[in-house]
Amino acid sequence: MQKERELSVFFFVLCCACLVMIFRFSSQTSNQSNTLSGRLSGAVCDFLEKERLMPPGEKERYYQNINFFLRKCAHFTEYFLLGLCLSLFFHYRRRFFPRKTAAWVLLLSFLFACGDEIHQIFVSARTPAMRDVFIDTAGAFFAVLLLYALLKGRRNRKLAPDSPQTRFP
Repeated sequence: MQKERELSVFFFVLCCACLVMIFRFSSQTSNQSNTLSGRLSGAVCDFLEKERLMPPGEKERYYQNINFFLRKCAHFTEYFLLGLCLSLFFHYRRRFFPRKTAAWVLLLSFLFACGDEIHQIFVSARTPAMRDVFIDTAGAFFAVLLLYALLKGRRNRKLAPDSPQTRFP
């Protein structure tokens, strides 16, 4: 019981850290944000150009597409981490059954994603996008699915008397 309480506090702190991280990234101006993702996009384009995997004269178009993709992956990843931490927090709190936990995680992630996009209205040269809310919520959803599958698999291994881990040669 004490260990579960400690783990729930730990994952609550991680949830707060994820929220702060998301808020800080969202508070960056478009120039700051583009500089951050642009470095990686530029490195990928340089690699593709060096290896002759991109047609000559297409570097700018490739750069724009790669940068867009990386920015959306960042959205997904931030909310995947948030969804994972929220799921583990609720799991160790043992307040909800798995379906209710999933519902709460998705609802909270969706609401924070909406708030995050509204926050971007007030950040220089940033604009809110409903597409980002859906990408964010999808990240949390996949975290819930992954955790549910892992926990279910773990529980099934414990319950199976003939599993390879419980049999002796």
